[in-house]
Amino acid sequence: MKYAHYDKETGKLIGYYDSAIHQTIPEPNIQITEEQWQEAIDNGYNYVDAKNKTLSYKDFRTEEEKLNDVKKNKINYLKQTRDKLVNEIIVTLEMGERLDGNELAQTRMSRAIQALPDDTTTLDWIDANNNTVQLTKPKFSEALVLAGQRQTEIYVKYNELRTKAENATTVEEVEAIKWED
Repeated sequence: MKYAHYDKETGKLIGYYDSAIHQTIPEPNIQITEEQWQEAIDNGYNYVDAKNKTLSYKDFRTEEEKLNDVKKNKINYLKQTRDKLVNEIIVTLEMGERLDGNELAQTRMSRAIQALPDDTTTLDWIDANNNTVQLTKPKFSEALVLAGQRQTEIYVKYNELRTKAENATTVEEVEAIKWED
């Protein structure tokens, strides 16, 4: 037979015991079937209802721990959103060229600006639509400024939302924080 040993005060599951393996089964415990044991293992059950002789999941975290976990998850979501948006930056130049403006593209533009000898020499560049375009140093500078501005907007928004999440005092406040452009 299988047994679920639990804390008498909280009902928190301490461990499983099998009389075929263990000589001593700690008290308090409830006897459970093989099926109950397998279901509990499969579903991460951590609570014993001794009165009804059932197992289930119960959140034993304090309200503060729950709030901190929700904040941590929200901030991770905000970071992922920020990074995704930065990676998807596309800028449109004054003459209509559309260029990738993510961090890698910004690095490549900076190198192009340094490498071009003057403002009229052109360099082949692949635009955001995978077409080859001819760009000059001023065009690269324009694209770099636009990409930097957009990236700054994204980071400022992230910082505002992160601060709002950190300062929230309830789970509901944190959950209400949404990234909206």
